[in-house]
Amino acid sequence: MAFSTSRPTHRTQQRAAHPNRYSAVAWAVLTMSAATATGAAAGTSLPDTFQMSPSGYSGAINTPTADVLPFNSTAFAITNSIPERARQYPGIGVFGGLNWGFGVLPGLELVGRLTYDGNVQCNEFLSKTICPTTGRDLSLSGKYQLPFTLPYKTRMAVGFTDYGGSAAVYYRQLYAVGTSSMGPFDASLGISKGSKGTPLMDGVFGNLTMRVNDQLAVVLESDTQARRLGAHYLQPLTRDMDLQLGYSHKLSGPAHQQSNQFTAALRFQMDKKLRLASQKQQPAWGASPTEATPATLDQRALALSSRLAENGFANIHIAALPAANGQPVLWWVQADPVGWRKDHQQALGAGLVQWMLGQEVDDAEVVLSLTYMGQPTTSVHTSRNCLNSFAMGQDRCANGLALRFFSGPTLPKRLQTARKARQIDTLVSNAAPYAWKPQFELGANIRSTIGTEYGLTDYSAALDVGAQMQLGDLSPLGEWGKGWMWQGNVLVPVARSQDFDKGGPFYQVGHPRAEVGQALLSYMRYVDTPIAKNVALQVSAGAITSYSRGGQLDAIWLNPVGNWRVGGTLGAYSRDTGTGQRQTQTPALMSVRHSALAGNWQLEGTVGKFMGGDMGFRAASHHWFGDYRLSFFINESKGNTVTMPKRRFAGFQLSVPLGPKGSLDTGWGNVRGQDRMAWGIATKIGEDNNRQTFGYAEVPRPRHGVWSDITSYDRSGPVDMWANRHAMRAALQQDKP
Repeated sequence: MAFSTSRPTHRTQQRAAHPNRYSAVAWAVLTMSAATATGAAAGTSLPDTFQMSPSGYSGAINTPTADVLPFNSTAFAITNSIPERARQYPGIGVFGGLNWGFGVLPGLELVGRLTYDGNVQCNEFLSKTICPTTGRDLSLSGKYQLPFTLPYKTRMAVGFTDYGGSAAVYYRQLYAVGTSSMGPFDASLGISKGSKGTPLMDGVFGNLTMRVNDQLAVVLESDTQARRLGAHYLQPLTRDMDLQLGYSHKLSGPAHQQSNQFTAALRFQMDKKLRLASQKQQPAWGASPTEATPATLDQRALALSSRLAENGFANIHIAALPAANGQPVLWWVQADPVGWRKDHQQALGAGLVQWMLGQEVDDAEVVLSLTYMGQPTTSVHTSRNCLNSFAMGQDRCANGLALRFFSGPTLPKRLQTARKARQIDTLVSNAAPYAWKPQFELGANIRSTIGTEYGLTDYSAALDVGAQMQLGDLSPLGEWGKGWMWQGNVLVPVARSQDFDKGGPFYQVGHPRAEVGQALLSYMRYVDTPIAKNVALQVSAGAITSYSRGGQLDAIWLNPVGNWRVGGTLGAYSRDTGTGQRQTQTPALMSVRHSALAGNWQLEGTVGKFMGGDMGFRAASHHWFGDYRLSFFINESKGNTVTMPKRRFAGFQLSVPLGPKGSLDTGWGNVRGQDRMAWGIATKIGEDNNRQTFGYAEVPRPRHGVWSDITSYDRSGPVDMWANRHAMRAALQQDKP
């Protein structure tokens, strides 16, 4: 669960903000066209001696360069300096800042910045003698490298700092900078316009970097206020992570800047696509089958169903279209990947490995279809020859693309035609049934605040234990008897900071006690009518939260290519207000998502009536880094009472899987790590106060179903599956959960 936190401020230095124009600028940067984002020159890699500047961008020391964080990378930095401000409380608490940056698109980096000074955990509403602190400030910065290169390897970039928040704006500025490389030297020159607060740069700035070797560099810069001399050092830690250390000394400038400044940053390449795609390892099935292959299709199908059952699959159905008219045998394998719940790519790869182990005919084809509670989710069509080529790094084979993906119940034309003509032979039916077997999901739920008046960081953490169970094939209902499921989760508090404790300001929105988060009976089904084709429906009834009971209908439609997704939610709930009365909740929401950069960047808009009764919209930019998803969002909504006036929020959320991709089969069920754990923060914008505000833009969503497992957490569109095919290529190297 993401927990909204307001923007921090020093109450004696509040300034009213007017962020609407900056909101438009920032959103325009986030939603630039995919064509621009994928420009050949965009996203030039940083030198190994780069530094995450204390001011919220990749740069030299305190000034930016035209380079940006590499696409699909992240950097987390800590520093002992706030270059724009003097230390107010020497000897008390800590002084400095944290920066967390992401290469969200080719050529675009976004950085969250948190600064602090003094006692970071005391209550700022008290007097300064009791709480000597200031400068708890949370903001967003961004830099975009223009998609072209000039002579002398000159790159150009534009950027902004300190967007977001409401009452306090300390470091806002806009800037443009160019960087040229000549041998071991990088020279940057730029101009900045300070806007509000005490921005570092207001005028012409520049820096010069000399790379001594691949690990060490010497840097000289002028930030319009001071001149500094420093050095950067890089230490690789793993193939995907390195440590950057920076030190500088002030040569001249105002007294408020730190004379000696230190910075340390960890940089991590989150998506290993390029390295995995370039590897040409022997696939898990080896150069030829590793077992004696039975002679008949029936025997092969039985052997295949046994291998699938032993390697994380259940509810297995196998059919075949015999070779005829010059066309090879076509296998159709349907299976529920109970051992591979987190990622369709991994599940498809694991299933194809088992099919390949029993194939001797080089031109044999297969359609592997994943199912969930009896409902189709994703299919892949390939052949033995094509899959061999794909596993060794080739995307094409003699028949064209090595793989073809399909979403929902859509199947290749040859298979559809054979089904209608009843020419396909069923070989195995419902092997390894999984009805009434529980699946447990172990994870964490963290609710936190950052940079508030009550403390720099506060948190409440709970153990999140989820469970789901397929209710079986209710045969009297025919086809409608498939797709029934019970699901729920329990939250058990394990740790909290003082402000989330009883009597603290965040007690009620933390984890005050052990509680049932969800307890739902769900039914899922695909419908295919002239009015609605390939629409996945889910009806749920029960407790959607610990305090709301009722039911809702969710529906999702994906276009054949998969780059557009439309979804909706209608609900009716009764909420416990804690006063002995119950409040009616009737959410009604519509969502549209577009994959602007297949497999990496999605834009989503949601509009309607949220769970709390507030009417409004939510706009989000989702960035995928392999299995990690980073989302930036803007919410605006207004309630139907005076207690919920119109408000706007901005923030981010990070969603990650926990534990290994596979699950542990216990015989009576299985246990796995949490499919997705989300954490994030939000801040009010456009207001002159920072009072904590909750209950806006809440979207009721079942833990499992059409929004998650059916769509692989919105990654199952064919265009996105193909863009992330490197994940399946990696899965073909292993054959065990």
